[in-house]
Amino acid sequence: MSNNEEYNYCIPTTWIGKDGVMNKGLWYFYHLRMKERIKNYQNAWSHIVANKKNLSNYPRIEEHYVSISEQYCYVLFNLDQIIKIERKQYPDNDDVFFMTYFTYNFILSTKSVLDIFAWLIYDIFACNCEPFEVSLFFKNYHKAKEKHKEFKKQLCAKSGLKFYKYICSDKVQTVLAILEQHRDIVCHKGKIHIMVHENKDVDQSTIMKPVEPYISIDKNFATLRYEKCSVFSETTLLTLDSIFDHVNNLYKEECTRLLKS
Repeated sequence: MSNNEEYNYCIPTTWIGKDGVMNKGLWYFYHLRMKERIKNYQNAWSHIVANKKNLSNYPRIEEHYVSISEQYCYVLFNLDQIIKIERKQYPDNDDVFFMTYFTYNFILSTKSVLDIFAWLIYDIFACNCEPFEVSLFFKNYHKAKEKHKEFKKQLCAKSGLKFYKYICSDKVQTVLAILEQHRDIVCHKGKIHIMVHENKDVDQSTIMKPVEPYISIDKNFATLRYEKCSVFSETTLLTLDSIFDHVNNLYKEECTRLLKS
C-alpha cells in the first residue's frame, strides 16, 4: 500500500489541539468539535447534571442527551471522511465504495439524532401519544397530507409558538423531508447511485450523488442532476445544528419553569 493509499484509507486518532499539544482519541476530538458548533450544549448538559435530583424524568433526559452527543459525533466523523475522499483528484472504485459507506452512515446518524430530539421533547413536556407519532418529520414527501399530527398538536400546545413555528417552518421541514427520502432509500428501497463524474475542463474527477435519488428514471442517470455528497451533508448539518440549539433552549426554559413551580 502506497503512502497516498495509507492517507486515504486510514483514520488518524491523534490530533493537535488549539494549544499546540498532541492529543489522542477520536471521541474526545469530536466531542470538542460538537461543543464548538453547539455553543449552548454544555450549558444544557450542566443544567441536567446539577438538577438530576429534582427532575422526575432525569434518567430518560440524561440518556437522550448522551445518545444525541454520541450520534452527533458520528455525524461529524462521517462528514470529515466524505470531504477527505472528495479531495482526491482521480477517485477510483474503492473511493466510491468508501464514499457510499460514509454517506449512508451520515444519513442514518443524522436521522437518529433527529428522532432522539423528538423523544427528548416528548419527555421534557410529558407528552402522551403513540410511539409511532413521536417525530419531528411532519412533511410527507410523497403525499400531500401531513403526518405525525398528534405529536405536532401536542408540540403546539406545550412547547410555545416560537419553537413550534420554527420546527414546522417550510425551510426546516424541507431539509428534513429530503433527509428522510435519502434514509428511506438506504433502509428500505435500494441504493443511492453515487458515482464518479469526470470534469474534463479541469482534468479532475469528482464523486457525486443524484440531487433527487428517489426519482425513478429506469437507470437513465444522464438525465439526473448531481451534487457533491458534501454539499448535501453540510446543508443537512447546518439545519441539524440549528435544531440542536433550539432544543437546548427549549429544555432550559421548560425545566427552569418546572423547578420554580
